[in-house]
Amino acid sequence: MKHGVVVVLCLGLSACDSPSPSMWGADAARVEVDGATFNVRAQRGKAEAIRIGWDARIARASMVARGVTAIELATGCAVIPRSVEGDTNIVKAAIRCPRDQVKLSP
Repeated sequence: MKHGVVVVLCLGLSACDSPSPSMWGADAARVEVDGATFNVRAQRGKAEAIRIGWDARIARASMVARGVTAIELATGCAVIPRSVEGDTNIVKAAIRCPRDQVKLSP
């Protein structure tokens, strides 16, 4: 029984950084913004920043702002403000890139 619980817990934790279906196959860049670490993926004019780690003290608005910054740092693209949606774990946004080229910086 104990082994089953450990396996389920490990599987659940391993999914924490899984990209959403629209980002499957996209490379990730790890970016740190004000102490929060994100894996950022981008393709086809959209991007997402998934926070790595846990901090219950961080407010939603603050974390969304950090996720937007992470997307811009990693991609070199501008986030379209009205497209931003997210919470303390994941931020998604449409991006505008020079010549529609996204280059993730590790």
